[in-house]
Amino acid sequence: MHAHGEPHDEQKILRELQRQLAQAPPSDSLVARRQHREDRRQRERRAAERVAAQLRATVHRSDAAAVPPAESESARDAAPGVADDADPRESESWFRALPEPERQRLRAIWHQQRHRFDHRGMRARKRIGRAMVFSGLWFAVMACLQAPMLGGFDLLPLLLLAGALAGGAASALGGGRMTYSLAGGLGYFAVMLPSILAMPYVLSTLMVAVYGMGVIGMDGEMRRSAGYRDD
Repeated sequence: MHAHGEPHDEQKILRELQRQLAQAPPSDSLVARRQHREDRRQRERRAAERVAAQLRATVHRSDAAAVPPAESESARDAAPGVADDADPRESESWFRALPEPERQRLRAIWHQQRHRFDHRGMRARKRIGRAMVFSGLWFAVMACLQAPMLGGFDLLPLLLLAGALAGGAASALGGGRMTYSLAGGLGYFAVMLPSILAMPYVLSTLMVAVYGMGVIGMDGEMRRSAGYRDD
């Protein structure tokens, strides 16, 4: 009976030893602690890799959603006037590798550089027209002020025309106060010369006309010195 029961007892003892080993706390040996640290680092690295992969996938989906279909090259080529106005640098590989906000910023800068002189003629015409209006009105005021002295408003149309021409010429030549004063003085003297020869005291109004034209020119100088666009 003892011989038949011995294998059964050995198996029972073996299972008991396995159970105790499984329930035993981790060993405090140096090798065991090193192994535990290595296992923890491996788990942390795998977790970090999973998080990084999720972030990359999220950023990729966000970039794909932020780029509208019109930004594709085929759409840009199909849009009238867009492809012709595109900067050649937009087709280079380094530009395509940039994030979309940076590409939009560079496109805006390059567009402004290409078209900064597009409206120069329109602004010049506007500036000259404004100068002609102000100068013509000032000469018209001068004609009204000296009408009692001259006996009427006969010179009003000529002075109005002379002031407008003088202001336009001064603006086209640079629009400084000295330029306006000189142009206004010449225009006023050309119209008033017969009256000055007949009544020399009328010559005193020439200085008033010149100073008034200088004030118009000084307005343009102050605008430019303050940083306003001369339009």
